[in-house]
Amino acid sequence: MSLIFSEEQKLLQSTVREFAQNEVAPRVPEILKTNEFPRDLYKRAGELGFWRLNIPEENGGFGKGMVETCIVMEELAKVCPAMALAVEIGIVDIPLLLQEPPLFKYLEPLMSGDKILSGIATDPTGQSNGAEWGTFAVRQGDEYVLNGTRLYGTNNLADIAMILGFNQDREMKAYFIEKGTPGFDNSNVAVKYGMAGQGGGTSVFKDCHIPIDMACNAGIGDSQFYYRIYNNCAAEALGCAEGILEKTIEFCKNRTHDFKPLTNLQVVAQKLGYLRTRVDVAHSAVYDAATMFEELCKNPDPALEREWGIKTESIKLYVSETAVEVATECIKLHGGLGYHSPDLYHYVGDAMCYCIMDLSNDIHWDNLAMLMGLTEA
Repeated sequence: MSLIFSEEQKLLQSTVREFAQNEVAPRVPEILKTNEFPRDLYKRAGELGFWRLNIPEENGGFGKGMVETCIVMEELAKVCPAMALAVEIGIVDIPLLLQEPPLFKYLEPLMSGDKILSGIATDPTGQSNGAEWGTFAVRQGDEYVLNGTRLYGTNNLADIAMILGFNQDREMKAYFIEKGTPGFDNSNVAVKYGMAGQGGGTSVFKDCHIPIDMACNAGIGDSQFYYRIYNNCAAEALGCAEGILEKTIEFCKNRTHDFKPLTNLQVVAQKLGYLRTRVDVAHSAVYDAATMFEELCKNPDPALEREWGIKTESIKLYVSETAVEVATECIKLHGGLGYHSPDLYHYVGDAMCYCIMDLSNDIHWDNLAMLMGLTEA
């Protein structure tokens, strides 16, 4: 499958790259220091149309595919992986609104960036223990009553939250809740190893009432919804690795040892070549999976869907672990200058996030073996 972008895709890439370098990059030191969610940059992402990309034209979107969304994730993550993650939540979750007409009212304000969407999924028993989660929502007449806690919500201070949980019939639903709804507290923002400014935190629900039409089906585990997340996650991890590698190559060309560039040392030059190779393979894998998904959308085929599921599990694993390796080795090449520079070392913590988010990689290795038919479900 071709990895050569069309002229339209190249224009999108240029637009995102310009936004990332000219508007996001100057704000990164401030974001790292304050851990505050950059609402104005989020709004700019909406003005640039990032959340309209994979929404059908008849619903106000651009009707594009997975390749375009991966381009956005990759280019943003080169500069600020936390910003890419904040944007990804909308790209993955906003399409769920199209399942329920009463949710259409949120579509335009979320696509425009006037409203911020959060994605909240992890039960205290663990993200990987989905089948063991307790009941989160109980139907009472025309309402659901929500009770429980969800950890690690992305964009936790959002205007509208999307929460995953079982109803009393053990159906996995996505529940949409407005900030300020009685019984819903999303005021917590955590300090963590990476992803500063992404607004992650804990949300608590205590007898929170919402209409039943504020929920839609999400499925469990083996569904396109989750595999799309893995594809986008891999695109972000790719951008994270590319971002710090670009900075490190430039540093090694200009930093001297014995009055010669560091790249004159064979060990440094070969290490940079090795890291570049890892990143190039990751790039090919991400966009191979993205183009496969687009083919699947045009021509639904169970065999192709299964192959794509295996591939997304693989790239989530490979690219996230590549990002950690690249970021770690790059910091070592920067030496003390890297170790003491938040503008550089944040990539290490950010990269590690991709090995943990949407199931830890140890669980993904097990899922991959199961999809390959090597172990029982």
